[in-house]
Amino acid sequence: SFTPLNPGSLQISLQYQNTFVKTDPITIFGKIKNIANLTIESDGEFLINDPEQIIIKTVDENGIVTPSVLGLGTIKLQTFSGKATFNPETINEVYFKQGVAVVEMTGETLDDIKIKASTNNLDALSAAIKAKIFEDIGIDSNHAQAIQFLKEKNILQGYPDKSFREYQNVSRVESLKIVL
Repeated sequence: SFTPLNPGSLQISLQYQNTFVKTDPITIFGKIKNIANLTIESDGEFLINDPEQIIIKTVDENGIVTPSVLGLGTIKLQTFSGKATFNPETINEVYFKQGVAVVEMTGETLDDIKIKASTNNLDALSAAIKAKIFEDIGIDSNHAQAIQFLKEKNILQGYPDKSFREYQNVSRVESLKIVL
């Protein structure tokens, strides 16, 4: 194990039995900083019961992603507010690539979700993640409650692209599907 203290270059010479090996010069740009915190990122919205990617990053004291995750331990993911499940529910160093891990969150209600990520010595809290009923229908829509009720009763399913198209005219076939 070797930890450089200052930027610069070095060359390593090794001897194994009667064989000598010398590396090309290795440039050290700077010391990798220790993890000071975790950050939790999302696109800020989720569809109910539809997996959403959540990104967990290890960052230094300046908020810059640090690739060093040694000694991080286990991170437990849970909701601080709202209701959701995570896949996986816990992560460790193995899940991180260059200081970034991706997990799936599935929101279960129309409540905003805040995620908490905790280790033995670090805690992070996400910004609020807003629920959407369909890709184009947020909970702030004038018709959100009615649309959600009809969706829960399987009367309305929306389009294959997960949109609802609230102000699009309903075709005869679509109206028959609603009635029957």
